[in-house]
This record gives sequence, structure tokens and C-alpha cells, in this order.
Amino acid sequence: MHFYFDKPKLSVLDARTLEDGSLYAKLYDAVSLQRRQKIDALRFQKDRRLSLAAGHLLEQGLQELGVEEYEIQYGEYGKPYLKNVPDLHFSLSHSGNYAVCVFYHRPVGVDIQQIRPVSQAVLKRVCTQEERRFLEAQDPEKVPEAFCRLWTAKESFMKLEGRGLQISPNAIGVQLEPDLRLLFHEQIASVTLEEYAIEDHKITVATRTF
Repeated sequence: MHFYFDKPKLSVLDARTLEDGSLYAKLYDAVSLQRRQKIDALRFQKDRRLSLAAGHLLEQGLQELGVEEYEIQYGEYGKPYLKNVPDLHFSLSHSGNYAVCVFYHRPVGVDIQQIRPVSQAVLKRVCTQEERRFLEAQDPEKVPEAFCRLWTAKESFMKLEGRGLQISPNAIGVQLEPDLRLLFHEQIASVTLEEYAIEDHKITVATRTF
């Protein structure tokens, strides 16, 4: 099978809908054994709902694209991929109340985060000096949202690259103004970033620019 998309195919699911026990059970029975094992390993029910929502979006998307049989395997650093469908790439994320899934014909990464207060310790650990200066210049009430945009951009890029924590977050620089762009080791990265918002959550999708 060959796939081509004009833009990444993004889907979102509100995991709060799975507080309905009958719907939870229906979707749980429909996802793969691999996903059920991942869900069962989680301690908190909210995390289980988010994981199930992500798994459902993946399987629903594959069905819509006509992929009836698939096998998920993992790269050297844990990035999942479809072993038998090399032309189709996907990425999953969940946070707060939502799960997201994106498909594309080239490598892709997605991250969603709920906007929350952020400590100075976290800023020092994951932000570049330029990012910290930018955040310090913002009105205090705008810092959580600005940081959320920075972080989802970094995380989506790390997922795109598929190297996980082999990439240090502060090796990635994100500029929000005047235009959104990403630098990797101080060089402009050949990456396209698309931002979305839903309620108090931010979503970023990262793809390579060729």
C-alpha cells in the first residue's frame, strides 16, 4: 500500500467520554492485545482512559485508511512504527483530557500538553537561555501558555527524530516570534511545525521539510 497526504492527518479524542463504563469496555475489547497490556499496566484510571483513547485513535485511523493487518514494532530508541506498512507513519500523545494521533506519509511527531504552571527549576532544565529570556519578558500569566507551546514543539521534534531522550531538550531551541521555527544545536532545523489548540491544551505536529 502507498500513502500520500496533503497534510498530516490529525485526530483528537476527549478521554472523558470513556468515563462511560460501557463505552470503555467496548473500545477496550476492540484494541490490540499489545495496547490492552499497556493499559492494564497503568495504575490510575485516568491514565488508562488516555491510553485507551490513543490506542482507539490509532486503530480507527488505520481502519479508515484501509490497513486491516499491521504489526507495531519499536526502533532502537523506542519509536513505534508499522513493520508491514513502511509508507505510513504515525505518532501518538496524550495529556490532561485528550489523546491525539497523527498519520503522514513521511516521519511525523505529535505532542499535546495541558497548560499548567511551570517552575523555574523546570525552565532551567529544559529551556535554552534565549527561551528563558523570552519567557521572562512575558506577563507572568502568559508564561504557562508560552512554555506549553515551546515544550510541545520540542517534544514533537524529539518524537519525529525518534531518538527520545538521546536528544537533550535544551539542545532544541524554539522561537515563537515573529514566526514559529525550531533550531537544533543552534542551526535552523528543516522542520515544519503546525500548532493547534483545544480548550486549555496545545498540540504541535512536526514533519521534516524536504
